[in-house]
Amino acid sequence: MKTTRALSLLVILLPLVASIGCRSLVNEPVAAYGWPRVYKDIQEYPARQFSYYEFRPDRPIVDRINWKASEVLRYLRDYDSKPQYKIYEPSPVEKKQIERYFKLLPPAYQETVKKYVTGIYFIEDFWGNGLTEWVLGPDKKIYTFVVFDKSTLKQTIPQLLQKRDSTCFHPAPDYRLSIASNSRELGILYMMAHEFTHVLDYVYNITPYVDSSSKFLKQHPLLTDRLMAGTWAEYDKIVPQKFFAEQPKITFYGFRKGPHLSYLQIQQIWPGMAANGLASLYAAQNWAEDLAELASCYILCDYWGYSLRSDLYHKNQKILSWQPQKQKEIRKRIEEFKKTLNKLAEEKA
Repeated sequence: MKTTRALSLLVILLPLVASIGCRSLVNEPVAAYGWPRVYKDIQEYPARQFSYYEFRPDRPIVDRINWKASEVLRYLRDYDSKPQYKIYEPSPVEKKQIERYFKLLPPAYQETVKKYVTGIYFIEDFWGNGLTEWVLGPDKKIYTFVVFDKSTLKQTIPQLLQKRDSTCFHPAPDYRLSIASNSRELGILYMMAHEFTHVLDYVYNITPYVDSSSKFLKQHPLLTDRLMAGTWAEYDKIVPQKFFAEQPKITFYGFRKGPHLSYLQIQQIWPGMAANGLASLYAAQNWAEDLAELASCYILCDYWGYSLRSDLYHKNQKILSWQPQKQKEIRKRIEEFKKTLNKLAEEKA
């Protein structure tokens, strides 16, 4: 997730803001960044410092849950201006489920998370479903920490996505958006696919950059120039020939003073998404979220074999449907993403 919040903190952290499943680019010129300033700002929040985590890549994933959470919690409270945030401790059963789900992810995901995720945190009533932030490591190497809302452990994938996507539209008593899937797995499975895609992007530079600060910090050359070509002219701007008027108005969770759209505008939004190969409403925000949602669609529908469908209802009558995995442009881009994963595996072999 990548969306700008808390202006008071942004004054401090303009070169550092990097939030993800679900936040946006801070528009400050990269030339304004500098390592002395980065180091100075990092001192304010140890959660950005690799040394804080006593990181070990052999530490099991479940042992990284809420690992050294105090400074991460302080950072999140300040960043979102939410002093009420609290750490949620998953039950032993939930931890076993997280461990099982982690083993269902593609090998490239498992390997990258083990090597580059310093901690995984669960927050009660988090603003959005998830977040991935960079951590500055030795030799300016990028690591990450990942945050999930408690609800991802309580809701199914369809419930989680339906709640998320409904925040894009003005409430209307006669209309509702429904997400259907033959998966009854918990939402955390989908969100692990989404957020861990951001981890891959931070580490291996799959998109041109995840956010403004990582454009400055990136270490890996661009892994592919084909995934975003033909869809994105800039970070959050669709190429002119495929632009659709509703795209700049797509927001979630009340960010950017949203929502700005009515349910009836889905009639224009879904064709615009299909033309651009965008796998979800959430993907239409910027290329970082596009990648995370494209990858999640691939993992959910192709890798795990589940179905996914969005339905718009008016007075309990279905009037429109959308199945991302059946859209021609999305299929083409999924194949390109699979090639990118294969290229990553070859580079690491």
